Amino acid sequence: MGPQPDHRFWVAVQTPKEGYIIVHRDLDRGWYPSTKSIISYTDRAGLTVNNGARIVVTNLDIGLFAIHSYSVHGMAGSTDPPATSSGSMIIEFLSGDPAKNAFALFPFYVAAGIGIIVAILFVTKKRS
Repeated sequence: MGPQPDHRFWVAVQTPKEGYIIVHRDLDRGWYPSTKSIISYTDRAGLTVNNGARIVVTNLDIGLFAIHSYSVHGMAGSTDPPATSSGSMIIEFLSGDPAKNAFALFPFYVAAGIGIIVAILFVTKKRS
């Protein structure tokens, strides 16, 4: 991620076979300060990166996923503004398997319960 006004944004991965590869590069309006940039990875879907406005990398199979480093760069040239002049940068790391969470399946349980109730009422309704 780069500083204002360009908001450069790029994503790179390092794989065991190919090494360091830049998979996305946007040198103008690449990220949006008012939204969150999201990186997600699952074994089935691979790596997906959202820059805050759209998905820029999707379903990239990189094998083993581990965040080794992240960086925010600034001052590509002597006339560029500093990378940070005020404010704060908040980074959140969430990890887990949603399938092992009992509450992740709650909407399906509610839908099944309502379906069973509707089926029982439909079968037991007296018709004239």
